[in-house]
Amino acid sequence: MATVKDRFSASSTKNQVYSDFANDLTPHPVVKDVFRYVNENAVNNSIRNLVFTNKGERLYQPDVGCDITRMLFEPMSDSVAELMSSTIQKAISDYEPRAKVIEVAVIPYYDRNLYQVVIQYMIINRQNPITLNVSLTRVR
Repeated sequence: MATVKDRFSASSTKNQVYSDFANDLTPHPVVKDVFRYVNENAVNNSIRNLVFTNKGERLYQPDVGCDITRMLFEPMSDSVAELMSSTIQKAISDYEPRAKVIEVAVIPYYDRNLYQVVIQYMIINRQNPITLNVSLTRVR
């Protein structure tokens, strides 16, 4: 009988593959099955969805999301960028168990009226850090 320690050791989860379906459930052009993202692309897509999701948008999960859009309409400043950074970091650590956040940097570009978000994280059981870039701008 396998113990809990044996089932969750590094050797048993070393080749684990993460996969998610595409949001719009588009079929794969060749296989005609639902298109899916795997490994880094799956986690990148999940983090991007967390950043762009407002709290209360997901049914039966009212706390999931970053609620960044309300911060975009505040006057641009370094303090708003810091608040965005901490909010994104908390959302990823709370709702994305496949990723461990290393750093979230939010850089305001005053002349272009946008925030550039650089998220650096590591996927669990992987060696190399991954960097995800997201641009946040107001929609009028």
